[in-house]
Amino acid sequence: MTRSQCLFNSAIALRQIFISNAPASEGSGRVLLLPTMAVPLRPSASSPSRRLFSTQPAAQQRSKNNRLDTRPKATTAKIMRDYDIIYPWVQVRTEDGKLGAPLRTSAVLKQLNRETHSLVLVVPPRKDDASKGPEYPIVRLVDKKAEYAAVSAAKGPVEQKKGPKIVSKEVELNWAIAPHDLETRMGRLAKFLEKGYRVQLTIANPKKKAKRRATDDEAKAVYKRVKQTLEEMVGTTEYKPQEGLVKQTVIMYLQGSGKPAESPPAAVASSAEEEVPATEQQEGRI
Repeated sequence: MTRSQCLFNSAIALRQIFISNAPASEGSGRVLLLPTMAVPLRPSASSPSRRLFSTQPAAQQRSKNNRLDTRPKATTAKIMRDYDIIYPWVQVRTEDGKLGAPLRTSAVLKQLNRETHSLVLVVPPRKDDASKGPEYPIVRLVDKKAEYAAVSAAKGPVEQKKGPKIVSKEVELNWAIAPHDLETRMGRLAKFLEKGYRVQLTIANPKKKAKRRATDDEAKAVYKRVKQTLEEMVGTTEYKPQEGLVKQTVIMYLQGSGKPAESPPAAVASSAEEEVPATEQQEGRI
């Protein structure tokens, strides 16, 4: 009895596929290409890195990479004081170093005069029984004035504050100035000196040649009136010596004291009033 051939034999199926497609592929001249997958040139972040040139085992390198940084880091914790202390119980350390009985922090702060003293945390408590440190946080009373003095001494000498800013002004006169203008300039000079300004007073001949020049008596009267104003200004000094000659060019370097002017004596005031008409008459004649 002959056996029937299995229709689903894998060998027969493959033979039929390749033999039947061979003439068609030779005649058509086409090449069937299977789709390919693009392979990345660089390894992805998820793929494990390959050690190209390494003399150490991989386990040792991984242990170095996973090692924690145990270097000490700078702490920016602020010192706890007064109501910033978070612990409900504290032990107060006295000046001789002894520790008192545990007290409630609120009770200590209630009895504390915060205007003169402050409660400062010295040693925090231990975290658990296995850790080292005191059972209760240790605090101490600090005198605020003494603490401020110690901090100031540690910072070094305090720089001296700069004095008030020096304000400089200039007042110019000419020897032939009219009496009314002279009084106006003297009032301005007195205000500058009252405010403590530094004033450079210049008395000279007119710049234009066409203007008349003062006589000797007029120049002396102007100089006398300036000196009278300076005598009325209490505390006015000269920060530099006076320069020049009367009827030529005189420069005065004045430093005001910041004090108001004193009223001139009656005799001086009357003499000044008597000299004004004489000066006006001289100007009228000339």
